[in-house]
Amino acid sequence: MSDAFPPPPPPPPSGSNPSPSGAWAQPVGQVANYASFGQRLGAVLVDWVALFIVGQVIAAAAGGLGAGLVQLLVGVAYISYLDGVRGQTLGKMAVGIKVVDQETGQPVGLGRGFVRYIGKIISALIVFVGYFWMLWDSDKQTWHDKMVRSLVVRN
Repeated sequence: MSDAFPPPPPPPPSGSNPSPSGAWAQPVGQVANYASFGQRLGAVLVDWVALFIVGQVIAAAAGGLGAGLVQLLVGVAYISYLDGVRGQTLGKMAVGIKVVDQETGQPVGLGRGFVRYIGKIISALIVFVGYFWMLWDSDKQTWHDKMVRSLVVRN
């Protein structure tokens, strides 16, 4: 037998799940690397600034006609796609956190990303209590995380 081929990589740790980058996520129930409230707030602020700038460009281009609806649709698409498919919006990338499925450690997908966006609205309805819920939740989940079974973790 020839030594031309390297040996196969070692098997993944028992109970681990592959991530999109090929790295292995922590086993379910052992994720202790949750994003902090401050990190999540920082990500939201960065996203708001980015969406505000895009919204202003759209409003200027549309001349005010339907600009509000277009801005809303851009925001829904931005959050749903980036959180759901990529696991990170620009704000989450900036602060080093991501949204993952609580069972697999993978992104939650576009459909659940959209439901999570709707859940953010619900989380904000009663004095933002759905957002503050993470402060006393053992898995640091907000209401919108619980709705789609997601976790927000550090990279």
